[in-house]
Amino acid sequence: GVRGSVSTEKVAFVDRDSLNFRFDVTGAPVDGGEVELRGEVQPVEADGQTPAGKTKIDWATNLFIRSDEAPLADILQFTLSSIDLATSESEVAVESGVVSGSMDMAFRHDEDIDYSGTITAKDVTIETALMPLPVENAAGQTQFQRNVWTVDRLSGDYGAIENVVAEGLIDFDNGYDLRARKAGVSVEAFANTVDLELPVPTEGVFNAIASVNGSIANPEFSGTVTAATPVDVDKVTFERATSNFFLQGNQLSLSDIAATPTTGGSLTGNGQVSLTEGAPFTFQLAGRNLPALQLANLYDINPDFTLGLVSADAVVVGNSGDVTTTVDWDAPNAQYPGSGTVDITNGTDLAFRDTVFAIGGGTASGSGSLIDELWDADVTFQNVQLNAFSEDLRGDVNGQFQFSGTTADTRIGAIAAQGDITYSDGLAAFSPQIDDFNSQLVARGA
Repeated sequence: GVRGSVSTEKVAFVDRDSLNFRFDVTGAPVDGGEVELRGEVQPVEADGQTPAGKTKIDWATNLFIRSDEAPLADILQFTLSSIDLATSESEVAVESGVVSGSMDMAFRHDEDIDYSGTITAKDVTIETALMPLPVENAAGQTQFQRNVWTVDRLSGDYGAIENVVAEGLIDFDNGYDLRARKAGVSVEAFANTVDLELPVPTEGVFNAIASVNGSIANPEFSGTVTAATPVDVDKVTFERATSNFFLQGNQLSLSDIAATPTTGGSLTGNGQVSLTEGAPFTFQLAGRNLPALQLANLYDINPDFTLGLVSADAVVVGNSGDVTTTVDWDAPNAQYPGSGTVDITNGTDLAFRDTVFAIGGGTASGSGSLIDELWDADVTFQNVQLNAFSEDLRGDVNGQFQFSGTTADTRIGAIAAQGDITYSDGLAAFSPQIDDFNSQLVARGA
């Protein structure tokens, strides 16, 4: 129901009499709560005169609005349109929520509306074109003076990320100056919120600190995320991980990524994620001083030769769940120092190329693939001294081999091979077809 009163009062105005209007109306909106409108309309002198030679009159309105758990949608529809803050870019659609508080508004001819007040909202769900998902369960208090709104504390859920807390200023003329924080964001919650399909299983919890800047129509989110727990990426655990981020529109950039594996070494990099259909992304990563043997052991690969520390530069590109990774690696301290490039498709199929190892004073170079634990390789030997493999051998070897094997057994004796070679220690040359490492070499006169 609605109840209220309206009164008039005759007042002297310059060269004639006029009226003051006062009103006080209280009502209960259909969706609950209570709203009170109280105000006064007074005559004020305007420029110019009437045709009768009298002073023109304008009207000054002072309005006080009080709400007690009234529907937020109704309050916003009236107030935002009155103060001309709703625009096609920043307009919000209120799904639910109630608001309590008060506002003073002053309307003057040819002047911007002067308004101020304090409101407290709770149980709010809103949608805006500025964000792909609604903000839910929002609650907080805001004080405002004209177009500058001070957010004392505002909390809400965004997607699977719950209870994000923000505070600061919203200046409808100059933009945002907000600070936000959120502790305990799981990788799963973040991925589900931005609809990002991760290329490998990833678990961990992060804390985030952010700033919101930019214009009202184009907010910019920037900040830092820091791992609150160890982070597991596939079979590798990182004891520390941090990254800076920048989000504007649907473009998310990650910079200064830094992570420390529990096995040792470091990982740094940056990345870009488009928060659009398929969530396409690109990451550039650099690993330094990575203990190759310990990492290989995590994947049940147990080579019987020294690998040493490895450096690697990787580019990871993904879209709609399809991921391609290219890794340029360098192992200068391995038993057989080497370098090369590995292409990985969807985390399972591997192809290696431009691979070169230093063996026995010569080189072994080649390419190959690894699919479902089975590998094959085409290798070229150049001036490789055989005593690198056994003290009982002498001479050197040149030639081409086709190798194959399984990652389940990396012993040299478990590797199958065939090819053409030339062996010489200055006395004889051999060019047999080799079926495996147990094949007999047949000599020809050199």
